[in-house]
Amino acid sequence: MLNIESIRTGTLTWLRDFWERWRGPIVATVVVIVLGYLAFRYADDFIGTLSTNKETSRRIAATIVFVFSLFALGLIVTFFWLFRGIKADEEKLDAIITYCYAFIVFSLLASVLPFISLPLIPQLYDSMTKSPIGIVAGCSVAQGAVRKPAAGASEDASPREDDRSVPRELRCDNNSDQWVVNIGGTIADSTNPQEYRLVQISGGLVVPLYAVVLSLMGAAVSMTRRVPEFQRRISPGDPEYLTYDQAREGLVFQIMQVASAPLIAITAYYLVDPGSRASTIVLSFASGFSSETVLLLIRAVLEKMRPNAQAPAAKNTAVRVAPVLLDFGDVKAGGSLRKSVSITNPGPAALVVSALACSGEFSPATQVPFSVAPQSSSAIEIDFSPTSAAAKRGQLTVTDNATGSPRTVELTGNGMA
Repeated sequence: MLNIESIRTGTLTWLRDFWERWRGPIVATVVVIVLGYLAFRYADDFIGTLSTNKETSRRIAATIVFVFSLFALGLIVTFFWLFRGIKADEEKLDAIITYCYAFIVFSLLASVLPFISLPLIPQLYDSMTKSPIGIVAGCSVAQGAVRKPAAGASEDASPREDDRSVPRELRCDNNSDQWVVNIGGTIADSTNPQEYRLVQISGGLVVPLYAVVLSLMGAAVSMTRRVPEFQRRISPGDPEYLTYDQAREGLVFQIMQVASAPLIAITAYYLVDPGSRASTIVLSFASGFSSETVLLLIRAVLEKMRPNAQAPAAKNTAVRVAPVLLDFGDVKAGGSLRKSVSITNPGPAALVVSALACSGEFSPATQVPFSVAPQSSSAIEIDFSPTSAAAKRGQLTVTDNATGSPRTVELTGNGMA
């Protein structure tokens, strides 16, 4: 005979487990469906309003630029708040990882913002033509070329000599008008400053806008691949385990490689001078995607160029705490296990350990202060007392009177039911 109550309880339990496991994709799917319906239903009316009402278009674009600027300001302030201090802990590293994902979104938004704001805000375009750094539509005049005169004249901007200071794709004599990023170039004044117009740029550094956009996208894709890798490597038991401090250093480098991707792409563009847009597309995206490798290569070259430091006359006297990762293994929840690390004093004077501190469900068992005699070692004992069945992480901080203090040891263990 069927037990209706048992079936009902089992069904509710299954639905609850299903929701707990799949609620993220379900919510995302519902949001996409709703946004898709709204776009399908109201897109024509919205685009029609934008095309007929320039003031509405300008306000929408200005709002987008304002919100994006607030987003950028928030990222800058948060960057200095997150990366302050010397040591990283689990809570701070979780916040840094969240920040990295927000920075990826910001980079992708930055790559498409010019295409939204510039066509809809004529005043913004006018300020770009007068600024030392701006995004404009036009071409670049090679050195030794004659600037194109006013309409009706016969002389054009053809070079008087074979000049290679401007890439072929950007030269005005090749009829290559396009959206470009102008850095330090000069633009002739226009009698109609509020209208969209093509310009000619003399001097400075000019690069196609789409090359910068693709480099940002490539760097963001690379960062999207690397951040989850850092998340995996800080998990207990991973063969490529990273400490919190090492993970923070790596994540900062990921942010910097995205920020430097446009510079690397511009440098590669001028070095290679691609003769076709297909070559520029490949070069730009590859420069952004491989910006981390390029920065590591530059750092390695600079390290080799540094003068070799003289070897110290005395032996290394740095205090050492080992191991740097202490794994307690499986411990029953509610129970306790004690293990120890060794602190070695290779110096000529006594080492005084003044404080011990542990985070997570770990606690120091050794009383402080205590001293370590010269040329000897001492044990520091730690207790692991899990309160639930789950993987646990923590950190031991050792404070002493020697250079390099405080010192840290990563602590891991598994609470078992």
